[in-house]
This record gives sequence, structure tokens and C-alpha cells, in this order.
Amino acid sequence: MSNHYPQDYSSFCGDYYMDSPSPTGSTSPMPLPMVGNHMISEVHTGQDEASNMYIHRLTDEEKRRCSSSYPSTRPTFCCKLQGCRNPWLQHRGLIKTHLMEHGLQFPKPFRCSCGADFGRQVEAVRHLDDKKPCTYCQRPGRKYKNTSICTRCHRQT
Repeated sequence: MSNHYPQDYSSFCGDYYMDSPSPTGSTSPMPLPMVGNHMISEVHTGQDEASNMYIHRLTDEEKRRCSSSYPSTRPTFCCKLQGCRNPWLQHRGLIKTHLMEHGLQFPKPFRCSCGADFGRQVEAVRHLDDKKPCTYCQRPGRKYKNTSICTRCHRQT
């Protein structure tokens, strides 16, 4: 058995079936809070569909076949895009970055009604907290950790 693989690894990674279910299943979105006229909503990014279409989880047999060529990386996933020159991915966290290297762009998953986009739900919730009025001065602004007091008032007290 040869350890030399062609430059296009898509043939190595097995078949992809378009109607196959997602390995993680579907999850219902968590309701997000609202402050004044600021409301956070979840945006469909299409990232899961792209991952399912282009990224393949290696079987144990495929892992054994490629481990001698890539002993230090121990890949878990393989990119199936035609012409991919670096198809081996060690964990799920690398998938989005890898697909973006191929030119696929994904919107940020959270958007406020004011037009601000957020990559993480924590950032979106912090944005809403910033819109709440301060306990002392009643102006909106960044709050001090775990309080309802803005950082300006906290520095003055």
C-alpha cells in the first residue's frame, strides 16, 4: 500500500449523500432577550449545511490509512472540496476557518434590530446590557462586572 496520495484528496474521503441527516441533529433556537427597541435574533448562517456537504468525518479505516502519512496531526475530518491541498482537520473547531479559506463566507449568527452583528450570543447579550440605563445616572452604557452601574459611575464611587 502506497503512502502517496494525489493532490486532490476528494476521492479518498468516501461518498457524501445529500439527504443524510446532520450528525448532531437539529436544535431549536434559544429565545433571546429584548431591551427597548433592541431585539436580538438568530441568523441562519448556512455553515452547518456547508460542513455537512464538504467535510467528511473519517472512518476508523480511513484514519488508519492516513495515520502513517500524517502521524502528528491525527486527522478526524477530511475536506472534500475539489483541489483542496490541505484536507486534514483534527477537530470540529477548524471547519469554519477551513471553509473560509476556500472562499466560503458565513454571516455572524446573531443580529440586533439596530443592525449590529455578533459572532457569539454572549456578545449579543452584552450589547443589550449596554442599552439598559445605569442605576445611578440613568444613561445607557457599558456596565461594571455583574452590576447595573455603568463604568463611569463606578469609577466615581
